[in-house]
Amino acid sequence: MGRFRRFLNDCELKEVYLHGRGYTWSNERETPTLVKLDRVFVTIGWEELHNSCSLRCLVTVLADHCLLLLDCTTQSVGQKRFQFERFWVKLDGFSDVVQSAWAVIDGDPDPFRRLNTKLKRTARSLMSWRDKKVGDVKLQLMTAWEVVLRLDVAMES
Repeated sequence: MGRFRRFLNDCELKEVYLHGRGYTWSNERETPTLVKLDRVFVTIGWEELHNSCSLRCLVTVLADHCLLLLDCTTQSVGQKRFQFERFWVKLDGFSDVVQSAWAVIDGDPDPFRRLNTKLKRTARSLMSWRDKKVGDVKLQLMTAWEVVLRLDVAMES
């Protein structure tokens, strides 16, 4: 262990803080042994380049180790891009929204501009329909993950 610590010091490596969990492994017994085995180390230069990164545990359903997620995505500011979700076609009202948005007649003589207008109109209609019918799926997923994470933390306690 001393050699490992010296190696970390010699290479000037720094551990990335793990948000939300104290342990990353459990023997999953009735009175569990809980240990922080899994870690992420970075150089100071890397940390300066990626200062908005966060390390967190994902749900421990499939393994005795927590899956670690080093999230280095930056939050972009501006208009959201349209993203089609495959499950929408199974929901009531999807076909009606697409048909009504597509059926609007546009007098532009250029077929490419007409197609572009139809696609934009359909995307806007689907986004409005999604907000009313489905809600914020990412928020729902994050909420579910947070509940499971809290249950994992409670289990550690």
